[in-house]
Amino acid sequence: RRADCCSDFISRRARAGAAAPYTAHAAENPEINAWLVIEPDDTIIIRVAQADMRQGVLTSMPMPVAEELEVDWSRVRAEYADPARHVQNDGVYRRMQTGGNAAVRESREFLQLAGAEARERLIKAAAELWLVNPEDCRADYGEIHHDASGLSVNYGAITAAAANVRVANVKIKSSEDFGLLELPTPRLDVPAKVDGSAVYGIDVRLPGMLYAAVRHAPVPGSEVRSLRFNAVCGMPGVVKAVRMQDAVAIVAEHYRQAKTALDALPMQWTASPDAKRHSENFKREFVRGLDTDGVPVRRTGDAVRALDQSETTLASDYVVPYLAHACMEPMNCTASVTESGVAVWAGVQNPETALSAAARAAGVDASKVRMDNCFLGGGFGRRSHTDYITEAVQIAREVNAPVQMIRSREEDMRRGRYRPMAAVRFKVGFDLDKNVTAFTNHSVSHSILEDANPEAVRGGVDPSSVEGLANLPYDFPNLAISHTMKRTHLTTWWWRSAGNSQNAYALECFMDELAVAAKRDPFDLRRAHLGAGPTCARCWISCGNAQSGAAA
Repeated sequence: RRADCCSDFISRRARAGAAAPYTAHAAENPEINAWLVIEPDDTIIIRVAQADMRQGVLTSMPMPVAEELEVDWSRVRAEYADPARHVQNDGVYRRMQTGGNAAVRESREFLQLAGAEARERLIKAAAELWLVNPEDCRADYGEIHHDASGLSVNYGAITAAAANVRVANVKIKSSEDFGLLELPTPRLDVPAKVDGSAVYGIDVRLPGMLYAAVRHAPVPGSEVRSLRFNAVCGMPGVVKAVRMQDAVAIVAEHYRQAKTALDALPMQWTASPDAKRHSENFKREFVRGLDTDGVPVRRTGDAVRALDQSETTLASDYVVPYLAHACMEPMNCTASVTESGVAVWAGVQNPETALSAAARAAGVDASKVRMDNCFLGGGFGRRSHTDYITEAVQIAREVNAPVQMIRSREEDMRRGRYRPMAAVRFKVGFDLDKNVTAFTNHSVSHSILEDANPEAVRGGVDPSSVEGLANLPYDFPNLAISHTMKRTHLTTWWWRSAGNSQNAYALECFMDELAVAAKRDPFDLRRAHLGAGPTCARCWISCGNAQSGAAA
């Protein structure tokens, strides 16, 4: 029997009478559309396609729906949308991935449309019940009103009928008509996170569940050469060893038992030519790359000539290392593989790709996979990768029980998917008055896209690697930006802010150096070079005004 990881959480929250996000469940009333269910007691259940990783989507995503639906926010509850339904019904939830600060920005309009459609259905259903014109009815605070007759009905009482009517040409509100979206709104996830009832992936507990600890090859590219399971098979709780191409897992009754046995397991790995490479090697390689010409990314004027004609110059190099995401919640996934299908419980940033990865790992069609998304104890891009989903399913295939695979924090740091290493060089030229006459930049970076989606790399430049440089906010009369892609045996992945992670740091540090060399106030120097860029200029002017006001 497949248990719902959040079922106890749901019932506890329901008994407490509080609104809280949880995994999708069977509703009493038929749904009005894929996004929305209204229960007989007027509870409004709004489905959220994105993952909660503390950024507030379990509140911000229901808000556009509730705005159009004209409901009492205290009646609203959020639940995760079903990834299996999304996959099987032609992407019914439009966009399930979480990343790039895009949840609200790319979803607001169709979420408003979902709420507006539901509102119009409710109005039409009530009008048909009362035999009146729908245009003479209005929605307000969870009720449909017909002012001429004084009739009114709660949403919950008319929802079943509304589910069977159709409406066309639904219009959504413009920003000047917003009500709820303009107000401070209590977050729906706070009660569960305060009282500890929020279920993260690592909190999942299932009947008969086993635990797996995993060790990967010490160097990417190495594979398992040999292991002696008989040396640890008699240790307490140990059930099985699972050998994968570049990793070994020990399955046991408890995680600590699995980890203890894994640490004691004799194993050997194939040799790798990269075994002796380390951070200092990488640093030297990337810095040497700064001496190459690179691929031109942006040009204004003739920066090379202007540099040659400058009275003085200033140059600085910045180097940042590979960095693990180091999520507070270790990478984990619980999986069950049976003849009837695959069930997965995890916190993921892209349930759609996670479901597909589980299907591939189990060797079944995606229609045979059910996935429950849980709260994420940190994502930062790391949980948009599916490696930990694949491993959990591979392990679960080998045992006749649900298995929770946990990567230790050390293992995740040692064999994660990293923020790229990068080296960034700036050089400027000054005239006699210390005005900047030329600005050049060359960066060398491991490409995320080359690891994630090589087809997206065009012309030798990964756009994400030059974020913050290619779109440099500062204006200079002669500007040259170039880039060199550099690859190592490590694997990179999406990181919070992507290229801006290293580039903004390097750029702004150099702007401070530039200000010192030019004997200018760093704030005034930046504002002077913002030029006509409206967004950055407004930001700096606002900051300057605030600073002046505070000083006064």
